[in-house]
Amino acid sequence: MRESDSLVMTYVFLAAASVIIGIILVFVVLLACQYLGIDISKNWWILAIPAIFAVTLNIVLIELYDKYKKR
Repeated sequence: MRESDSLVMTYVFLAAASVIIGIILVFVVLLACQYLGIDISKNWWILAIPAIFAVTLNIVLIELYDKYKKR
């Protein structure tokens, strides 16, 4: 039972790390849009880039964890 709890906590930690990185990227994108003069209200798709990156990062981190955990 202890192994299962550890695995869940690891996945929660990886998800939380991905969310934090995604939030940081959203602010970086917003600052870049402000600096470059891009109107974010007309280009909502720009905010999808950090969200997609954060989800992809979460999947990659989980796959890497599973790959190296089995060894």
